[in-house]
Amino acid sequence: MYRQRALLLLVLWVSGCSPPPEVGPGSNGTGATPPAEGNGPSAKTREAVENLKADLAAFEVSIYTWSLQKPGGDQDGIRLVTDPKKDPAKAKREFLISEKQAAGLIDYLADDGLFDRVYVPPSGILPPGWYVSVSGWKPAPGQKAAWRYQWACRLDVKPVTVGIIKHLTTALDGDARAAVEGSRKGAQQAEDDHAKR
Repeated sequence: MYRQRALLLLVLWVSGCSPPPEVGPGSNGTGATPPAEGNGPSAKTREAVENLKADLAAFEVSIYTWSLQKPGGDQDGIRLVTDPKKDPAKAKREFLISEKQAAGLIDYLADDGLFDRVYVPPSGILPPGWYVSVSGWKPAPGQKAAWRYQWACRLDVKPVTVGIIKHLTTALDGDARAAVEGSRKGAQQAEDDHAKR
């Protein structure tokens, strides 16, 4: 059991996306251990797919940075939405994707087992890093906010090395693809400049 956990944490660390130290497969922080090969998707994955696909018009993806050097927020963060009319803010950094592309991303996340490895942040302020989240149409049981699944990466991780970003850059086109490919470039430059001081 410890070897499997150590191997999983090593793989996550090498890929740049890692849960906080107290969170891992089978812990109280992440829910059930991912299913053994051949058993099909876990209950957690089936629930996530069902919830997110229930209303693809409400699906959205957010890519943003949380850094102590930029406490005011991430100006380079982006949102990919299937229906921009549902967003009253009409943000500049919002890009349209099709429902077919949204469904493809949900399938990718399920097939890769990422719903079983959702990042559960510690209470309080988010740790520095950059985050990819997907959210859906209805509140989770006992919650007022919509379903949201989030993955964290260290600030030094380049987006092109992360599976979700790789999927998005191959599956999307036009402005949405350009936005994903350019995500974190401004934040990365600011971090590099800060490190030089």
